[in-house]
Amino acid sequence: MKKIILLIGLLLPLGASAQWVVEDPMVIAQQIIELARAGDPAAIQQLAGLPQLMNSLGTAGVGRTLGKLQQAANGAEALADTANGIYCAVDGVTTTVDGKTIERLEKYYRKYAALLQAVNNYKEVDDDTESRRTKLRQQIQETMAKNQSALTAAEVDKLKSVVVAQGVELSAIDSERAAAAARVQVQEILNRSDTARQEQARLEDTTAALQEAGDKLAAFLKPDSKPLQIPAPQK
Repeated sequence: MKKIILLIGLLLPLGASAQWVVEDPMVIAQQIIELARAGDPAAIQQLAGLPQLMNSLGTAGVGRTLGKLQQAANGAEALADTANGIYCAVDGVTTTVDGKTIERLEKYYRKYAALLQAVNNYKEVDDDTESRRTKLRQQIQETMAKNQSALTAAEVDKLKSVVVAQGVELSAIDSERAAAAARVQVQEILNRSDTARQEQARLEDTTAALQEAGDKLAAFLKPDSKPLQIPAPQK
């Protein structure tokens, strides 16, 4: 849809009075083609930077939603992660003082794995967007150079529209990176919230256990208030 909006903006000088009361994207696309033919048939396809921009607009990126990152979380990966050797991996089993080994429960480490997934996805997005930003910035420079040598006012207007659209796409690419970073922050907040929630639950469990133990001890130490019955001496 954003491709269609861009083309409409580029074609307005050719027919500013044209209006379409349709919603089917295929119909709109066909009418755009027909409108282009009313002016210079080659003007749209040959505009500097436009083919590359259209290709960039069709790039989905590598960012994943927070829900998908959480679904992909595996606690075992969180245990084994060392962040390229910065951290020490956590052993998958714990050993008691008696030498008995107990396997760690993977489910308790999934929230850390979700954060790891978010961080790794941010790295992927960072690499992907950096490459796309570099290409797009070069394309903007080339389009601006073509604009300097444009021979007609109509061509200048079209090239300016392409530069504006390229700038919008550059901002959209930056937004992908910002969104990936935000997912890391959100997952970290969720993890901290869960830690506080679990700590509160443990505190309440401890308080309840201590209260119960205190009640039992008080009941045990409470003097018997019933009158002392002295048995009659046997004859």
